[in-house]
Amino acid sequence: MSPRILPRAEPRAQNPAHRPPHRFRLLAVYLFLSLFALFSFLIMASHLSPFLLTGRATNATAITLVNVTPSPTFLCVHTLPAGTSLASLPCLPLLVTRAELFANLSAYGANVLSMYRYTPWTNGRWQVYNSSLPGYVVQSLAEVSRQEGIYFVMGSPETFSYSGVLPHTTNVQLRQGWNLAGYPSNVTRPLNESLATINDTYTEIKTLEGTEESGLYLVSFNPGGGSLTNTSIYHGYWINLTAPDTWVVTS
Repeated sequence: MSPRILPRAEPRAQNPAHRPPHRFRLLAVYLFLSLFALFSFLIMASHLSPFLLTGRATNATAITLVNVTPSPTFLCVHTLPAGTSLASLPCLPLLVTRAELFANLSAYGANVLSMYRYTPWTNGRWQVYNSSLPGYVVQSLAEVSRQEGIYFVMGSPETFSYSGVLPHTTNVQLRQGWNLAGYPSNVTRPLNESLATINDTYTEIKTLEGTEESGLYLVSFNPGGGSLTNTSIYHGYWINLTAPDTWVVTS
């Protein structure tokens, strides 16, 4: 008997709804990679133009404007009298050498017999320059600052003239006990205003008016009483504190 010949089955068209699941996975991967590439491009482009990412260029980046106000220049002109006087030189930088200071004196320091400053941060030792010592001697007072008061002993008057900068504020660091401070300001102020930042710690302040030979010390106590009523330019001040503090001086 002849075998039965069955009709050949024709392949059926696949239903789009029954595609193999791996094709959907491939499409999902392609879609994810495309979106990732697009998002990465937008992120990188946003560093160049915030408008590409946000659509609002004016609000995408915060801009901060900083106004820098330069400190005013000021010409210091102060005559150091013959004899011993106490002075501060507010136009000086925070630190200058003695040679730089002398370069701005009318006789280049030829009449400076000696200079003294008191440094409580070195166990109260005085730093000294003495012109009568030989050149091989190391002078302990080698630098000066606008934050310090300096005693000048002059054989003849000399005028200090220097065009410098007066900062809006200078912080004068003070130790417990006596300090010899400068007054880096060109404004005369009453004591209650000038010493407001150290009002809780200072007990006494004094300055030399004139010279040791012919002047006198003006003194004020806290609270109240005394002959010193204000702080003024070119004066150095002895200040006694009960604790370390910072005197903020405004020009």
